[in-house]
Amino acid sequence: MAQDPKAKMIIERYKTLKAQRVTWEDHWQDIADYFLPRKSNITIKRTKGDKRHDQIYDGTATHALELLSASLNGMLTNTISPWFILKFRNELINEDDAAVEWLESCSKVMQQVFARSNFQQEIFELYHELLAFGTSAMFITDDFKDDLRFKTIHISEIFITENERGMVDCLVRRFQVKNKNIPTWLAKENKPLYNFLLNKWYFDELYDFLFIKPSKLIGIFLWKNIDINTIDRFGPDGISNLIKKLSNKAVKFQSGHIYQYAFIMLLGFSAILTFLILN
Repeated sequence: MAQDPKAKMIIERYKTLKAQRVTWEDHWQDIADYFLPRKSNITIKRTKGDKRHDQIYDGTATHALELLSASLNGMLTNTISPWFILKFRNELINEDDAAVEWLESCSKVMQQVFARSNFQQEIFELYHELLAFGTSAMFITDDFKDDLRFKTIHISEIFITENERGMVDCLVRRFQVKNKNIPTWLAKENKPLYNFLLNKWYFDELYDFLFIKPSKLIGIFLWKNIDINTIDRFGPDGISNLIKKLSNKAVKFQSGHIYQYAFIMLLGFSAILTFLILN
């Protein structure tokens, strides 16, 4: 596969810078082990939760680094008072009151942006690495919520060169980026397998088809044909309906007239007398 010329150039530069600084990495690892153990993964690859303080017998070094970092943070980038001012390179423009007032308003806006971002947290981390390793780098990018977002880059990820003035003219960073499109691509290319795993092997659907639906149909059949049409019809409901019908007919004989009651008693007495005579 053909390689992009720009990518090839960057890879070659990275390899050159890595070879140039390889002698420093062991020293940085020793410094991190005693001064900054939470970042002691320069030549030694560590996992989260590993013990990193097993070589430290007292906290003098780590405490001194914390104090010096806090002092630099308080003196150089204090959160209470403005820690930078803006000026024009042209001194004549600096004498213009309107221009100076405009720069002061820009400074206030910048201070507000720094204050609501994560700058203080990351600059404190930068001071730690700057004091421990002698160099550090900070990544700045746009942020939808806070306008700017800062990230102090670990010393193991950056490779820096300087020009003849001692200024940084090249910085290469080695890091991994997760391709969020890979899961979507895999799901699209393997749609049947993706659906099979997404639906938990269709175990719920299979269980519903083999057990739930047949049991439901059997239950409905027994409920309608056995319970309602047989048990309830000839059991409690049938007896209660028969009693209700007999009661409704018996109510008709209770009219409240004495001659009707006397007539019924006479019929009953005649029926009993006929039964005794016949027997």
